[in-house]
Amino acid sequence: MKNMEEIGVLQDFEVEIIETLSKIVKVNAKNEDEALEDVAQKYRESIIILDSDNHVDTEFKLKSEVL
Repeated sequence: MKNMEEIGVLQDFEVEIIETLSKIVKVNAKNEDEALEDVAQKYRESIIILDSDNHVDTEFKLKSEVL
């Protein structure tokens, strides 16, 4: 007996798309912790924004077959 793929039956699948954005930001700070906190706060407040110009990678992962 042929399986579903062999007879051309379409199936539903869930595919996850993962995009990675990256940006290097220079900041003046007293120490590493202060530098990280400053940049994180500016990111949360949308002062630092990453967009499509900062795209570095895209992955596609099969999550499951939907029954």
